[in-house]
Amino acid sequence: MFRLDWLNAQISVNQFVIILWIILTAININKAFHIDDTFHLLAAEWVAEKPTDPMAAKINWSDQPEAIFLGSQPPLYFYLIAFFIKIFGTGEIGLHLLTAIFLFLVLYFYAKILREINVKQPKVLLTLFAFCPALIVNQNLMIDIPILSMALGCTFYLIIAQQSGKLSNYLSATLFLTFGLMMKFTLLPFLVVIGLTAILSGHYKALISLIIPLAIMIGWSSWSELQYGVSHLGIKTNFGFSTNKLLGFLGTTGAISTFVVIPFYTCFKSQFTKWLIVDVLAILIICLPPVYFDIINQQKFSAFLNYIFIASGSLVLLLFMWQTAKLKFSYQLNFIRHHMLIITLIIFGLAAFIVLFAPINATRHSLLLIPFFIILFHKEIDASVGPILNITLAVTIFLGVALGVSDWLYADFYRNAAEEISVKKQPDQKVYAAGHWGWQWYAYQNGWEIYATNGDHKIRKDDIILIPKNASKQHIDKALKLDTIDFYTEKPNLLTFFSGKSYASMYTTFGDKPAWNLSTQPIDTIFICKVNQPITADQED
Repeated sequence: MFRLDWLNAQISVNQFVIILWIILTAININKAFHIDDTFHLLAAEWVAEKPTDPMAAKINWSDQPEAIFLGSQPPLYFYLIAFFIKIFGTGEIGLHLLTAIFLFLVLYFYAKILREINVKQPKVLLTLFAFCPALIVNQNLMIDIPILSMALGCTFYLIIAQQSGKLSNYLSATLFLTFGLMMKFTLLPFLVVIGLTAILSGHYKALISLIIPLAIMIGWSSWSELQYGVSHLGIKTNFGFSTNKLLGFLGTTGAISTFVVIPFYTCFKSQFTKWLIVDVLAILIICLPPVYFDIINQQKFSAFLNYIFIASGSLVLLLFMWQTAKLKFSYQLNFIRHHMLIITLIIFGLAAFIVLFAPINATRHSLLLIPFFIILFHKEIDASVGPILNITLAVTIFLGVALGVSDWLYADFYRNAAEEISVKKQPDQKVYAAGHWGWQWYAYQNGWEIYATNGDHKIRKDDIILIPKNASKQHIDKALKLDTIDFYTEKPNLLTFFSGKSYASMYTTFGDKPAWNLSTQPIDTIFICKVNQPITADQED
């Protein structure tokens, strides 16, 4: 059997963690900088030079440079990247070692949690989590792997604290939470989880441990108010519920939740359920060649996938509610002192926070939920054997690797473009690069000026502007007349067929756009444009 060949090999769970860490790190280590990496790099370079004024850096991440204190991300992670820049420089391999450290902590603490709650098949759960497409794809300089490691560290010590009642364990949990909060406020629901766990377990004195994260957050927010005139805790967010946000969350979660097959089959165990799972998978596999050769329209198939992902995400949430009710019925009053209460509170808190506060949906957000969903269904997974388990493992590993390699090539496109594009210019000509994500970093490294909408009046006739077609970019004034003189692109191949390149769909998902799809389109195209007519003084007015 697929599972018995290697998951049942005579190696310890700790050794298995090391193997998984090596595999995932190897996929990531020389990956080009991608999506929000440039923002973190530029912020960290500023912090390295001016550590006492961390949030004053101005970064062009919209139409023109803006101070980063207008955002809501605390600076701790910028300091960590700055430290690695001082040691290794700004090369991809050196900086991705920082990501690798946090990735190891993610796998390490996850394995410790599985051991603490007596999971029977920890290597199966570790595999389902480690090869989750969101975990593989989001190995970059963004904040999500680091805060996931802090979340799992906090959870591990909180589970121990619930049983032991020791203040030292609560303090350990809150320390991990504090580090996580000073990287990003997404972990705020953990404050409530820790407080409720202490109260329901009768450990009232343990509430004093919450003073640490609360004091540091209030202190940071007060200093930010004094230094920059804004309090990060008071910055406006995209708070509010909408159907589109919910659909985006469900679709994003469903697109990366291959594990859901096992609890679905267990809850509705029958030959019909088994054949339904096999038939859906068979239909998807059969569709691959006609989609690749465009016999089946790729846009229509993408819409079809989106419906499947939304259905899958809805199933995850329905099973979560069913499982929570079942646990409450099984343990009755003891449920308030059971470790699964912690898991359900974390899932509910994070899901609500993402749906209500996240400005966009992205796999990096849903990634925070995946390890806890898998733990919630660990008894079903522990009891699972045979074809359904093997199919789930095989699909998870294939999809994780396929999307991981595709995303590696996606990121690498912009590094290649910056290396390959050669612009012959006169001494008085300037080269501007529009566009963000990793492309902006490599353009910056090439010495090209980063285009700013409020500076387009400075652009003169015959200047060059490099414009990506499918990347986030600055608004370019229509009064600026441009002639396309050349372009750079790369041919798609089988390795990019499983794709998240639809305007970075693995990083930005909407209710009508799936997190990943099948595509034979080029990753992107960089247009090399010459200014034919600059903006005149009259047009500036």
